[in-house]
Amino acid sequence: MAWAATVLCVDADVLEIEPTWVDWGAYRSDAIILAKRKIENRLRYRFRALQVTIGDATDVLDLIDNPEVLKDSACYMTLFLCANANKISSEDIWATRAKDYRLDFEEEWSQAVAMLKVDWDESGDISDDEKYTVDMTATLTRGG
Repeated sequence: MAWAATVLCVDADVLEIEPTWVDWGAYRSDAIILAKRKIENRLRYRFRALQVTIGDATDVLDLIDNPEVLKDSACYMTLFLCANANKISSEDIWATRAKDYRLDFEEEWSQAVAMLKVDWDESGDISDDEKYTVDMTATLTRGG
């Protein structure tokens, strides 16, 4: 499936995690869209070397076979964005919620990306060595 058509989460998914979310204001649908974009940016950054290898004809994110594992990450990012948009001060309830959901996102993110199946060789078949091989940790390099 093309990444552009992929839906990472919907209202019902977010409501399973936070039942009061429906009362959090009008920013909700925008937050779902922005959460996907933020996740997309993280993935593109991590896969940037692969995109050069496969060329511009194929979008590297289209090679992800199981984007559904990113659903909970998208839900937590959505909740973070909404809570953050509602905060008035750095010490109010919304700031606390935003911080908590950001931490939940980071924890879920590391687990989810470890489960991604990516068709690195574009064969249309996910081999065993293409399952669960994504390393999303930071890579440090020296100058240059």
